[in-house]
Amino acid sequence: MPFSNIDAVRIAPPPATLWDFAKRFYEKRGANPSPRRGEPRVEAELEVLAVPVNEDAEPTAEPFNAITRDVSPGGVGILHTRSVSCTHLAVRFRVGKGDTIELLIEVLRCRPTGPFYHIGCRIVKKLSAPAADEAEAAEAAAEGS
Repeated sequence: MPFSNIDAVRIAPPPATLWDFAKRFYEKRGANPSPRRGEPRVEAELEVLAVPVNEDAEPTAEPFNAITRDVSPGGVGILHTRSVSCTHLAVRFRVGKGDTIELLIEVLRCRPTGPFYHIGCRIVKKLSAPAADEAEAAEAAAEGS
């Protein structure tokens, strides 16, 4: 797993300037879906731990903290202080009532947005799910046996 040997406390949090930029960006743009999108996206300013990985979710570079810009059923937009050149990221962030979700995402583009970078990604698969999803999966498996 890409997060097993990471000490998240040692990774610098996203700077205040990035949080401020994200808030101003949402106020200007809103969370309206693009006409090209088949799925609605939801504004979501969440701290995200990202690890550059290969297609098999094996780490290839140092992890970093960033901020989600928006989330949809098929993708995640991330704001970061630097450009990324990797093809995939493993990301971990908190959802709902503090549950953690881990995803493998494919980097589709990385473009400058003001002084920062927007990383547009497609969700490839869940690496882990919130506890409620795991409980539902275990219950479904028990019913099937």
